[in-house]
Amino acid sequence: MALIEEDPLYRSAVRRVVEDAGAVTVVGEAASVDEFAAGQSSGGHIDVAVIGMYDITACIAAVQALTDGGVTTNGSTPRGVLVMAPRYSDDALLSVLRAGARGYVIKGGSHRELLLGLRVVADGGAMFGSAVAGRLGGYLAEPRDHDGQHPFPALTARERQVLELIAKGHSNRRIARALVLSEKTVRNHVTRLYRKLDVTDRIAAATRARDNGIS
Repeated sequence: MALIEEDPLYRSAVRRVVEDAGAVTVVGEAASVDEFAAGQSSGGHIDVAVIGMYDITACIAAVQALTDGGVTTNGSTPRGVLVMAPRYSDDALLSVLRAGARGYVIKGGSHRELLLGLRVVADGGAMFGSAVAGRLGGYLAEPRDHDGQHPFPALTARERQVLELIAKGHSNRRIARALVLSEKTVRNHVTRLYRKLDVTDRIAAATRARDNGIS
């Protein structure tokens, strides 16, 4: 388990809870993804990463870095990311999930939910704390305007970001800087979205995006 928590006191408390329960082994911890990456270049494989951040933008960026291959341990990405955060708004919560998180528990919630979330996500499943699950259920039960959906539902959240920047005329290098990714990762996203959009080049992808209101 990797533990990325900006508050050192809270990070220490979470580590004690996890280690006392014998749920998983904490093989690395840090206050940020960058700090973790700098200190774990030769670390062992990590099944699950726990991210605890108050700022939604920082949380989304951290989840994306861990799920997109921007941060690896021993050449591989964690099997899953569990977010341990405050009560974000519904839109923010969905953004975290779209970024690739496999679980979400409320920061300061029960130890039982945290430990259960660790086990489930480490095994490749998805788990949401009771408060989060209730909100997700309510959100999904609400009627949605079809016109508000993304024109390319097959794309992942990251691929949509890349497509939007392609439509603006950005090069892979500029996209990599904007999204804090390596150029190789950007190229991989571009290749996948070409396939999903059934196009063969950048101009065609940008044209399809603009024809569907993305610019």
